[in-house]
Parts: sequence; C-alpha cells; structure tokens
Amino acid sequence: ENLNYVLQLVDDALVALYDADHHPDPPSLMHMRNALAEYDCDAVQGSTYLRDTEGSVVSKIVNAEFFVTHFVYFPAMEMLSGTGYFGGSNALWRAN
Repeated sequence: ENLNYVLQLVDDALVALYDADHHPDPPSLMHMRNALAEYDCDAVQGSTYLRDTEGSVVSKIVNAEFFVTHFVYFPAMEMLSGTGYFGGSNALWRAN
C-alpha cells in the first residue's frame, strides 16, 4: 500500500527497492541495472544468499526455511505459473 502510493510520485526512469533489514553487496544495484539492460525486461530481482551458515540452532532453522522458500518453493511456483515472484529483498524496475 505504501509502495503503491510512493510509486505515483516517482518521475525517474528506474526504481530501486531494498529491504531495510537486508545487507546488499555494494555492486548489487549495478548488477541489477546490467541485467535489466541485457535481458531487456521490465524488472529484475537481486540475488539472495545465506550469510550465517555456522550460527546458532535458531539461525540454522531460519536459514533452512529461507532456503526452502527461495530456492525450492518460489522457483516451483514460477515454473507452474509461468511468471516470476518477487519475494522481497531487492529489485530494480522500469517506472513507466
């Protein structure tokens, strides 16, 4: 709801979105921009990977849930539906 409101105010050609609690790699925006141009698409989602793989039991459970959701469930849904799914994190898309 808030994002839809703000998007009406954007007058730039591209819109970038980063989750506030994520820690993107410094060149992530450049990589997304390059992918947008290379594949001539309207939107790209940045990469997602697990950083804390040796932490506590709780972090391992969270990582397992994250892995299954992002690397099993979402790709299966994309394959079945024929469309992509934006699961948060970071993205870049054309505003027009």
